[in-house]
Amino acid sequence: MNIGRNQRAFFRVFGYIPTAYTKLSPDSNQDDLQAHLLAETDIGTWQQLKVKRVDISGSGIFFETPERYRLGDLLEVHLFLEQVIADVVVVYGSVVRVEEHPHHTGIALQFIGMTEKVLSIITAYVLYRERELIAEKRVGWL
Repeated sequence: MNIGRNQRAFFRVFGYIPTAYTKLSPDSNQDDLQAHLLAETDIGTWQQLKVKRVDISGSGIFFETPERYRLGDLLEVHLFLEQVIADVVVVYGSVVRVEEHPHHTGIALQFIGMTEKVLSIITAYVLYRERELIAEKRVGWL
């Protein structure tokens, strides 16, 4: 697919998603990271999830965090996309953009190790949110 300079390969939407994330060791091998579903989510994972405003697409995610990150940092991100699946999705990403603010940092992650299954779940969520946003505009909620 040939994507121009200002064009995206995937639709991007904002949403409020229960999310947890951790920075991986710089020694982590990107080839070993593969997006997946948590087979059985324990109560500890659910307690770690905090609702965050995110911008998400099939290629990456953007969110704000109180932690500081640098370009190239690798993160593991847990997402609960309850509108399309009852499991927690685990994705991996490399920090490709950092927006420093006085009290927080905005970071954009480009997904790595994406599988077709997880990509289809994220795409289903994006389409769900797109329809929801169109409906809100149609009835004047925005």
